[in-house]
Formats: sequence, structure tokens, C-alpha cells
Amino acid sequence: MPRRPRASPGILAFLEFADGGHLHRYLTERIGALSGVHRAETEIVAQWIKRVGPLVATRA
Repeated sequence: MPRRPRASPGILAFLEFADGGHLHRYLTERIGALSGVHRAETEIVAQWIKRVGPLVATRA
């Protein structure tokens, strides 16, 4: 019987940074330095509207 691929655990976090440089340093120096982390997905939120949900920045 073929083995199923192991599901990777996911973590969802909402973080706030002063600018893109701080975000980059956090991802490369903190998250990327953790053993077992092979990739990270990020999404930039440009603005919160009434905290109902994020308004995601899109490229024009």
C-alpha cells in the first residue's frame, strides 16, 4: 500500500511591522532560521477596514 505524504502543520499569524525591511528581516532571520521550516507564505495587508477583515494589497 502506498504511503500518504505527511501533512505539514500550518501556523497562521497576524503580525504588524513598521515597514517591509522589518518584515524581511523577521522572515529571514527568525522564521527561516527555524529547523524544519522549508517555506513560508506571506500576504501583505495594506489596510484594515472596521476590523471585519483585511483589505489585501493587490499589484496594479
